[in-house]
Amino acid sequence: MADNTQIISGYIVRPNGDPFAEGVVRFTLGRSDTDLDEVIAAGKYVEFDIATDGSFAAELWPNTRGSVGGAYIVQVREAVRTPFETIGRVQVQDAGPYDLAALLRADIPQATNTFYSVLSQDEYDAFVAEMDAKVAEAQGYAESYDVAAISAAVTATGDDATATAADRVATGEDRVATGQDAVATAADRVATGQDRTAANTAAQAATDAAAAVPDIKTFNTYDESVTYGGSNPTALIFCKEPMILFKGAGVFWRVNPSNPADLFANGEVGSWYDPSDMATLWQDTAGTVPVTAAGQSVARMDDKSGNNHHATQATASRRPTFQASGDIYWLSFDGVDDALATAAIDFTATDSLSFFAGLKKNTNTTFNMFFEFGENAGSTNGSFALLAPNGGADYGFISRGSAQSQLSINGYDSPITNVVSGAADISADVNKLRVDGVEAGTLSTDQGTGNYGNKALYIGSRGGASLRFDGNLYGLIVRGAASSDLEVTDAELYLAEKTGVTL
Repeated sequence: MADNTQIISGYIVRPNGDPFAEGVVRFTLGRSDTDLDEVIAAGKYVEFDIATDGSFAAELWPNTRGSVGGAYIVQVREAVRTPFETIGRVQVQDAGPYDLAALLRADIPQATNTFYSVLSQDEYDAFVAEMDAKVAEAQGYAESYDVAAISAAVTATGDDATATAADRVATGEDRVATGQDAVATAADRVATGQDRTAANTAAQAATDAAAAVPDIKTFNTYDESVTYGGSNPTALIFCKEPMILFKGAGVFWRVNPSNPADLFANGEVGSWYDPSDMATLWQDTAGTVPVTAAGQSVARMDDKSGNNHHATQATASRRPTFQASGDIYWLSFDGVDDALATAAIDFTATDSLSFFAGLKKNTNTTFNMFFEFGENAGSTNGSFALLAPNGGADYGFISRGSAQSQLSINGYDSPITNVVSGAADISADVNKLRVDGVEAGTLSTDQGTGNYGNKALYIGSRGGASLRFDGNLYGLIVRGAASSDLEVTDAELYLAEKTGVTL
């Protein structure tokens, strides 16, 4: 972190009031930020030991010195092999020291952004139109001052001057005529000089017109940050949804949003569901009657990955409903009998996967299956599942080759809306969950051998018959491949906007 720090102290206790006797407190910066010229990257964390009486003391950078209004995610872990539990978010100011309990209760205001501007879609479209107009204007200048044509005219004029000199020689005996030719030649020379001046002026005008168009740099994917090192070396660029315009010393930065379809560009198996795209929602399983308004039931949700693994529900009474509020859209599952399912999806060529989900869960007391690949991931080889909640835990992720690995995490009590992502690898014994852009837990339990299976993907239930999900689905991406850090960030940011969650 930065050199400037403040002291935060407190006690970490269990739900029954007993203090932790060991363990660590972790503070993770949720958003990239700056302190003067220093860039402090998102996801950077520091850990502090918990004493035997449950007390701890930490030194943290006061992140209100930054510009993005971010916060620290506070997590605790009592034993080395237990998962971290998230206990809240805090924002640290300059006037310390601080008590952790007081910080957890305090509101977190949004800071005023000083080095970038966030644009709405309409504002971004207007910016693009303005830039296109300036490019067209510059092209018009170049066309009106046709340098090539003027150069040709100058050459032709020079040829005329040469011809005039030959005429002078030919008419040497007629001194009067020659004198008249000489006058004409002088006039031609003046005209030639004027043409050359006009050509130079035209060339400079075309150069000036091109220079008047701002340099537009386009990023085709999101990255953590980019520092512009030209005339404004301190301009820090953050690429994040929604679209962002950055301006520094006449340079405009245009960010093209990532598209989850890129996760399937190389033929990866899987599916992608997006309730905000009403063109993919239907009131019948054949896909002939579109969903047009909130409150209508959804019999079919199309797969946008290109793999055509559409999710359907044939029984009318068991269909989720489409809902909307502002620019947020979702499918609502009643926790009683609502569910969707696909035909079999063939994951038999891979033993690794990643998923991304935007969801709201309404209950914390029962087993709710948000999605499950196969009819029972607890007993069927080649399966995986996300539970929300997982009985006594807030979220659970199961991955199974020939043996089961089941990760459970707490710290996300219902009702709560989150972006949850995960990764699993059977041969590498990877089982990982992230919540709202921060790693929430990992497990290295043996998953046996083999690949995933050729099974149906059930959404909102186990096998369409039990463990009904009570809550909302804002988006779901399931990919039969590992995803890079950048791909994870892109997908999480995409779903955060769809879900209404700030990462």
